[in-house]
Amino acid sequence: MKKIWLFIAIIACVYTANAQSEFVKGYYKNISGETTECYVKNEDWNYTPTQFTIKTSVNAQPTTITIANTDITEIGDENKTFKYIKAVVDIDKSSSKYNQLSGKRAPEFNRETLFLEVITEGHAVLYQYKSNYMLRYFYKIGDQEITQFIYKTFQANESTVGTNKRYIQQLLQEFKCDNLTDRQIENTVYTLKSLHSAIDKYNSCFTAPTK
Repeated sequence: MKKIWLFIAIIACVYTANAQSEFVKGYYKNISGETTECYVKNEDWNYTPTQFTIKTSVNAQPTTITIANTDITEIGDENKTFKYIKAVVDIDKSSSKYNQLSGKRAPEFNRETLFLEVITEGHAVLYQYKSNYMLRYFYKIGDQEITQFIYKTFQANESTVGTNKRYIQQLLQEFKCDNLTDRQIENTVYTLKSLHSAIDKYNSCFTAPTK
């Protein structure tokens, strides 16, 4: 009997430790720029979350932060494994699924409030928004508004799928930098790795050289 109770106690401890480990030390910011320390539940999101679960202390009851929490502008963890900002952006949510493609080449924007994942920061910031049917990247240069990189597949006709690669022109026009050549931009594909590399090269032009 003692062995059984010992086994149960061990299982309970392991379960408690795993439950606690879901919450990582983090923070959130409000609209005034004030930072509040908290514990954020890291759920290894496959898609951009619409809400976050936080605790004010390890043993506190969890609460939920949603888009409707108008005072929250940013949330992340102290190890910088994830960081999200809340922003009002123009987003084209056209599906990339073959049987759901739009017949229009131009982006079809809607103004929405979303959480965006921060991918890399500097003079320019790269953001990602991901759902089960689409992937969008956004950028912000200096104090400019957050803008979507335009990439859209569409139904050109009954048998042809077209691709709008406007993001290449956006890079050529707005990301002028000696460390990022036109050839490199033209070879940039609409993936996290490729856009991350291009933005990092651009940001390196604004990094003061070490002495």
